[in-house]
Amino acid sequence: MRIIADRDIPQVQSAFSDFGDVELVSGRSLTSEQLGDAEILLVRSVTKVNKDLLEHSKIRLVGTATSGIDHLDTRYLQERDIDYVNAAGCNARAVAEYVVACSFLLGRLGSVDASELTAGIIGFGNVGKFTHAMLSALGVACVVNDPLLEPEQHDVRFVDLDDALQSDIVTLHVPLSELGEFPTRGLLGAAELAQMGARTLLINTARGGVIDEASLFKWLTESAYAMAVVDCWHGEPIVDLALLGQAAIATPHIAGHTIEARLRATSMLSSRLGVKLGIEPAWAAAPMPPIDLQLQVPGSGRGRDAVGDAVLRCCDPRISTDAMRETANLGTADRAAAFDRLRQKASSRREFSSHRVACDGLQLDTVPELGELGFATI
Repeated sequence: MRIIADRDIPQVQSAFSDFGDVELVSGRSLTSEQLGDAEILLVRSVTKVNKDLLEHSKIRLVGTATSGIDHLDTRYLQERDIDYVNAAGCNARAVAEYVVACSFLLGRLGSVDASELTAGIIGFGNVGKFTHAMLSALGVACVVNDPLLEPEQHDVRFVDLDDALQSDIVTLHVPLSELGEFPTRGLLGAAELAQMGARTLLINTARGGVIDEASLFKWLTESAYAMAVVDCWHGEPIVDLALLGQAAIATPHIAGHTIEARLRATSMLSSRLGVKLGIEPAWAAAPMPPIDLQLQVPGSGRGRDAVGDAVLRCCDPRISTDAMRETANLGTADRAAAFDRLRQKASSRREFSSHRVACDGLQLDTVPELGELGFATI
């Protein structure tokens, strides 16, 4: 069978050749004409899979190498009896690590006792759970808001949205939805932002439409100390230039972009397609060699400084922020192309678990903390 696949899915040619003939395309510019008589479509979040794309196609199965599915018109797919699969949870660890990195940069982790900080985690799916575990391991008091879950089934503290917004760090991990009892499009607007503290750090690694960007820009300009991390943008790859300049960290949707997360997505997608098609794929991702990390042992002897050093040497969002801002003077089309190039460049990041940390000279209580974040310690 013929398979149309986004060329930027890692190892896509070898991973899916057991299922049929794989033809690689640009996911951002894919057209209905390119589908021809293909039966399987493999995409990433940059491709809108809807009636306009599929109406005259023979596609019967769509796979997305992403955790979220808001780029799929699932109602239309169901009406056409087109099956679909995703890679839920593939990038959960990577996104949580990005949140921890931003918290070290901007959320005062390392500069104050973590036990004095609170974090409001909005959404308690795969990413929310990893984020809760990592911040809790660092000593941050976490609360959770997720009205779709039963609080008694989880060993965490659930609160309503208003209470979660009172936290020192507010981090969003919800899907983008417009239907149901609890739609998330525009979840945070002017009224919700006004409830937040004057020194709150707001982190959006969910989807751009979850926050009203005009209200976010106004909130940031009117508050002397509030800060925002924007990784997901409404209308990307075209981003709001005013918000780009005002956000403390502004990255091109790369929070979940690690080598491990992207390979994990390919592996999950291959496995789930195999189940759907009754084919046992022979492909498996080759193991990645670990990276040895020699930390800068702080002269102060403070273990938290060493942890912050390890985190930011693995994931430093300032690098992509600087690169994003350098594109601000480009024309619209060039900025859009640059957005995708920066995403590709950032995907060489490795997760904490791929690093072996030499612990000579570190405080004894620092070693288990590094382990809780996923680092291998030697």
